[in-house]
Amino acid sequence: MMSDDEEDVHDEYSDDDIDFFEDGALELLVSKTVVVENADGTLRCPFSPNRKKQSYQYKDLLQHADGVAKGKRGAKTAGQHGALSKYLKQHLSAKASPPVQRIHKLDLNAPERKEDMDLLVWPWCGLVYNIDNSQRCEEGQRVGIGNAEIKQFFQAFHPEKATVCWGPTGHMGLAVIFFRRDLEGYKDAQAFEKWFMENGHGRQDWAKANQTKGLGTHLYGWLARKDDYEGRKEIQNDWSISKILKESGDLKDVAMLVLEFNNMQEQRVQNLKDTVTARNEDFQILLHDVEVARRKADNIKLQLEEKHRRELERVKHAAQESTIRHTRIMEEQNLKLQEIRELFHRKCKELEETEQLNQVDKTHLELEKKEEESKNLAHLIQRMTLQLAAKQQAEIERQQVEEIEESQKFAELAESFELSGAATSNAKDLALELNEMRRKLAESEEKSQSLSEDLESGQTTINSLSNKERAANEELEEARKAALEVLVAYPEFGLEDGIYVKNMGQIDNVPWLRECQKRFRKAEDGWEYVFTTKYSIWEEKIKDPEFHCFKNVEVGNDIWERQLDENNKDLLALKKELGKDVLESVVTALKEIEEWNPSGRYPIRAVWNLEENRRATLSEIIGFLSKAAVASTEKKPPAKRRRGGG
Repeated sequence: MMSDDEEDVHDEYSDDDIDFFEDGALELLVSKTVVVENADGTLRCPFSPNRKKQSYQYKDLLQHADGVAKGKRGAKTAGQHGALSKYLKQHLSAKASPPVQRIHKLDLNAPERKEDMDLLVWPWCGLVYNIDNSQRCEEGQRVGIGNAEIKQFFQAFHPEKATVCWGPTGHMGLAVIFFRRDLEGYKDAQAFEKWFMENGHGRQDWAKANQTKGLGTHLYGWLARKDDYEGRKEIQNDWSISKILKESGDLKDVAMLVLEFNNMQEQRVQNLKDTVTARNEDFQILLHDVEVARRKADNIKLQLEEKHRRELERVKHAAQESTIRHTRIMEEQNLKLQEIRELFHRKCKELEETEQLNQVDKTHLELEKKEEESKNLAHLIQRMTLQLAAKQQAEIERQQVEEIEESQKFAELAESFELSGAATSNAKDLALELNEMRRKLAESEEKSQSLSEDLESGQTTINSLSNKERAANEELEEARKAALEVLVAYPEFGLEDGIYVKNMGQIDNVPWLRECQKRFRKAEDGWEYVFTTKYSIWEEKIKDPEFHCFKNVEVGNDIWERQLDENNKDLLALKKELGKDVLESVVTALKEIEEWNPSGRYPIRAVWNLEENRRATLSEIIGFLSKAAVASTEKKPPAKRRRGGG
């Protein structure tokens, strides 16, 4: 709460702000929700609770209220003190002039009261005499009951403690009983003394019996007073009682103690009153702040409600527009979907018809391709052999021509040196032989050219057949792709034919679930956690290209095959831990990943025949797609049904 000496954090405010706080504070003052009058008739400022002074005369409080209202301590402080000034002027103006004091005087001397004060030992103490101490111990010391027994004996008077007196000869037969320090303790002490007096064993009874030596075995007791506190020399062992009383208490008059108790009680009551008054003031200020906050909250609530109403209307309008737009888009999408379905149906029919033709053509084509390939291969081998032989023959003939040319050169050289006629004859023969060899070489080259052309023609035929086979495979893959998309979107279409999408290279989790539930049902984290952990580890192993579990095995004469290494330590450990079925699921996934995606090592989706556990054939896919197309056309589109209903 801000005191009068503190300034408001907002230096700038308007008269409307002051009027707002002034009206609220004046309403609280008039309704007595905030109190101005003190119990003693003075006045206080309820809006300055932190000021030390909380007791004003009318004039002083009015001056304080006007001064603060005109100051610069914030709109709230100015408004509250302005309301206080108005309230004093309108409702408490009668206190502006204090009433005339009436003075009464008696010309008499006040009487004095003289009386003997009964001084008691405080805290209240009771004395017990003539306790049995006739027995002696082996050392000759007197013995008797102790403190606990004395306290228990007088338990009816609620003593706080008891002290037995001991002297040079041992137990002295005396005890002091201590009571509580309050008025309830005084009542217990009086009851203690009264009990002894009613039984004829009070102070006076003890004095008479002590003079006549006729104490007997009775206990005597009374409240400790001044003579007990100061000690009586004429009474034997009374010094021990005096010593205990002086160590434990003081002499007090009962009236003095009552007055002291009353003063303490009044002080407590006053403290409580002050606390209640202070808390009531805080409560009144809090009520005022709550009222101001409530008004602000009401204003904010009205603003929020109006804002919410406008926002709700905007949202409703936007929702209506969105609904209309969404309906229009859905109708357009449904029309497009219907067109796509009809197109799909036509494509399926065309594909079915093409497949029926292709199935026959494919059979003939495969036979023709095999025969043609065999013929072409044999023809190609023959052609290549002939071409190779022709090349070799041409090379031999070329070498022979070169030898004849060398011989001719030699003959011409010999002729230049005018050798014999035989040499000339040899030169002519070599020339004839050279011409013949050149003719044969030309024929061989012509034959080799013809073989090359035949070889090129055969290669063209082979390429054409390969292209046809590639096109047929592409059509097959397109059909498989279409079937895969349909099965992913509508898995129920393939249930009747046992056709479904299988993830090749993904581990079957059914045996894993079964074995983990059976083997780890008492696991600390639960068998489900064990299954998830171990299954995830093997999923990552299958994807890891560094996980080597295959080996190359020779299956024939220099023929090698890649096989699974069944002695792999990880696979053996898995079989030992989870059994053969789990191992088979992992082995199957490993073989599938090696076959379908050895480079990427992630599962590949394929259209699968469930009953025969193999990849679906083209004819099975065509039959499935035809049924799916028929089933899709039998269902009316939802958009058209809504539009027709409207």
